[in-house]
Amino acid sequence: MRTHRLADLSIPGVEEVVALEPELDLYRADTVLGLRFQRRDAVDEMPTLLLELLYRGASTEYELSLLFIGVKNLRLPEFGPGLLLTELEIEDISDRMLEGIRFEAIAQFDRSFLCASQAMRVVGFSPR
Repeated sequence: MRTHRLADLSIPGVEEVVALEPELDLYRADTVLGLRFQRRDAVDEMPTLLLELLYRGASTEYELSLLFIGVKNLRLPEFGPGLLLTELEIEDISDRMLEGIRFEAIAQFDRSFLCASQAMRVVGFSPR
């Protein structure tokens, strides 16, 4: 099931985020603050994508950092003065048995962003 509620995902780091923002909705994390794709030459090293987003909570703004590990497919929107991921949703697609892909993140509004990866985790969530 595709979701925009972080609490619905079984990934490392979610508990700490939910403790601060129980109803964290990825629709409110649409502004990209940073984007880093890394692939090393080592054969056993999996490509990673670090996605840093601005989350606008009810009373506080946070920086939310998601790490996608073992990236198999990546589509990025055209870059302009700002980079937005409208209606970001994440789905555990492990039941589809697609060559080790477990998670798919997609900007549902225009499908301009897609990241399919073997694993993912929350690596940061801090007030701005």
